[in-house]
Amino acid sequence: MIDPAPRRPRLALYGFHRGANGIGRVMCNLANAVAAQDVAVDVLVSQADSADLRLLDPAVRVIELGARRGRTAVARLADYLARERPATLLSNREWANRLALRARRRAGVPVRLAFRVGSPMSASLARRPWPNRLWHHRRLRRAYRAAEHVIAISAGVADDVRAVIGPMTGRLAVLPNPSVPSDIDRQATQAVAHPWVAHADRPLLLAAGRLVAAKDFALLLRAFARLRRERTARLVIIGEGPLRPALLALAAELGVADDLDLPGFVANPAAWMAKASLFVVSSAYEGGPNVLIEALACGTPAVSTDCPHGPREILDNGRWGALVPPGDAVALAAAMATTLDAPLPAATLREAMAPYRADVAARAYLRALGLAP
Repeated sequence: MIDPAPRRPRLALYGFHRGANGIGRVMCNLANAVAAQDVAVDVLVSQADSADLRLLDPAVRVIELGARRGRTAVARLADYLARERPATLLSNREWANRLALRARRRAGVPVRLAFRVGSPMSASLARRPWPNRLWHHRRLRRAYRAAEHVIAISAGVADDVRAVIGPMTGRLAVLPNPSVPSDIDRQATQAVAHPWVAHADRPLLLAAGRLVAAKDFALLLRAFARLRRERTARLVIIGEGPLRPALLALAAELGVADDLDLPGFVANPAAWMAKASLFVVSSAYEGGPNVLIEALACGTPAVSTDCPHGPREILDNGRWGALVPPGDAVALAAAMATTLDAPLPAATLREAMAPYRADVAARAYLRALGLAP
């Protein structure tokens, strides 16, 4: 009698956000790369209408739970765990981590939990009023100490986890984000229908992210205005958010409105990145800016604020791009000018981002989660 083939290990990913966003793209990259390494992958969503899901390979199974929060979400997630018995459930947000823990208890099955941390917990706690902050801190400590694995996307985020949660010996791992999809070259060569792209005589500066305070695009506008006093240039910030009116008003005040464009959400940011003269991160804080990694993987020179956490690690202490103090428009403008004058070779930047390629990062995830040797 021929023994049946061994059951492939299964990894479940939980905690997708509705709508297109950087975290969703990263998780799709991870799912696709894991599926390519003979591990079954399920992506669990409340509703299968997220724009990012279109990026998934057909080998990845999408399971619609029909609920995002509360008892119904816990019950449906528990039903999935009891029925499918994945080896590991990797969840991606604080709310998803808490629901995953409750669902495992309800299901009563030996599923390992892995919590991915993509931004500083301390920043999230600091935004809460004091009584709620203390209660939430205790809840975080209980939840994260119950997980078998905690994955931080940068060493700075890992340090922040230890500061908030306490010692995590044997459970906390720092793993590179699978930020660079396997088809990055194809994405980068796609056309961009924008008149500024065709004007190679005028440098095109690019930034990307939600138009929110943490990204500090106001700082970028002030630095750009300083740069514009010395040379011609244009600035595009791709992304959407509540600060759009304020940023447009500031650009008008600074006299650079005619050289700024905010095109909103862009389905393929790599196409823009590959055609930009310079990519800029102006954030006040980060966890590990995927857009910086993507831009460098496209061969585009970059500068960044030396904010917590991620840019210093990605840029290797300034080796792959200039680092400037957060909030310093003068230093940022100077770094932008210097990099435009003497950019690093594109091939050098692409090679530096090899650890963040989805296939390389996926192997690191599988080893850390015990799903590969």
